[in-house]
Amino acid sequence: MATGYLFAPPFFRGEYYGFWLSSMMTYLKAFNLWDTVVNGCSPPNEELPDDTSLNQIKKMKKESMKNFKELSLLYSTVSDTLFHRIVSVSTTNEACDTLKEEF
Repeated sequence: MATGYLFAPPFFRGEYYGFWLSSMMTYLKAFNLWDTVVNGCSPPNEELPDDTSLNQIKKMKKESMKNFKELSLLYSTVSDTLFHRIVSVSTTNEACDTLKEEF
């Protein structure tokens, strides 16, 4: 099954965090996804103020989609044990911070 990616993301089992982080950073940069990890993003919000413009809605949806794409990639690169430690967060930035604090 083709995934659209040229190579598989690095897998993290809880050892050599620095090596994994460096490899993951390069992988995400290759797909223009690293900036959300560094800068963070607002957690997805289903309720929008009434005065939200169409352009703002599109931007929010694009950011949310990018965050979920990154979270999906991140989930696929960690062991089951580590997955359970990050599954409850809503942003990639939070997931990476959780791993960083532990390792």
